[in-house]
Amino acid sequence: MTDYVATPQSTSNPSWRQRNRAIAKIFKISKKDSILDLGCGSKDLLNYCKPKKYIGIDYNDIADIKINFNNEFTIPKYNWDFIVCSGLIEYLNNASYFLDQIKNNSETYVITYKFKLTHIENENKLTHAQFKEVLIKHFEITKTIDLKTNSIFICKDLK
Repeated sequence: MTDYVATPQSTSNPSWRQRNRAIAKIFKISKKDSILDLGCGSKDLLNYCKPKKYIGIDYNDIADIKINFNNEFTIPKYNWDFIVCSGLIEYLNNASYFLDQIKNNSETYVITYKFKLTHIENENKLTHAQFKEVLIKHFEITKTIDLKTNSIFICKDLK
């Protein structure tokens, strides 16, 4: 698989802006909240909320921390109010490994997944239903919101 490199142009897609607006609105993210934005792209989420603490991680130069999520990685340890993973998992070689790395670091996880994956050239891509099966092995899904092209899964750690 070719590594995905987000750029400001690639993260200005109207459906992605819609998804970020929905995330900020649903959670009423405020100045007292902290967000770890995994797959932050151009940090578009910050156009819709102003959290107390924000770290954007992605495979581009705009990110606060630049990493390749298909390699071994660690996330900044903090008691995050929200870990947002939007528009990223579809590009990973191993969604299960990724979910293992992020769990037990937040009270609320916001994880999106696309309905149709025709634009992604990844032999390991999962269907929407397969991804949901992987997700419930790592998290409790408390709510699912379907947009035009994406599902937003609101999750918390398994007890």
